[in-house]
Amino acid sequence: YNWEIIYIDHHLSHAAWTCFSSWYKNSAILTVDWVWEESTTTWWIGDWNKINIKEKLIFPHSIWLLYSTFTAYLWFEVNEWEYKMMWLAPYWKPIYKNLIEKELININNDWSFELNMKYFSFQYWKYMFNTKFEKLFWKKTRKKSEEVNIFHKNIASSIQKVIENLLLKIVKYIYEKTKEDNLCISWWVWLNCVANYEILKKSKFKNILWWLSHSRNAR
Repeated sequence: YNWEIIYIDHHLSHAAWTCFSSWYKNSAILTVDWVWEESTTTWWIGDWNKINIKEKLIFPHSIWLLYSTFTAYLWFEVNEWEYKMMWLAPYWKPIYKNLIEKELININNDWSFELNMKYFSFQYWKYMFNTKFEKLFWKKTRKKSEEVNIFHKNIASSIQKVIENLLLKIVKYIYEKTKEDNLCISWWVWLNCVANYEILKKSKFKNILWWLSHSRNAR
């Protein structure tokens, strides 16, 4: 093999894909993934010729890993069955939303946030959370054979609402910083179509393009 191999940042590849495959002359770009290299969340400014990173959040502070921790807590397969969490969310009430925001995540006044790592263990790869996490909700992890009950539906509803509000806050921050009409968003977290719809309804961006989907006009 005689050709040159060029290595690029993972989030840059997502940002480039969604920006350069759009027909927007200028756009803000937001990528939200679990973690690659050190980044979990990045936002950029792009046009037809170039994109420039503005800010990033780094591991272990990850929206995807937070959501996937709850996926594991309900005994769904991480990185595969997050959609089951989203499906469960409308069936009951987000009664643990405030507890999650108080104990598990610190949401700052800008766009950033930090996870309270005393409850998590995904940085060690074997388990997503520890016993402190279970004690916080006064329930053990759902067993594989256990029926999904109201508690599990409340958990799914609560983390879904936290994620929706957090993503919307980030998008609103980016709009205030850029005043762009167009937003390009990319990668795994954006498969959460309910959160996407909240952004479509409530953000000030006129056009939003999802990677792996089609452009929709927000107004």
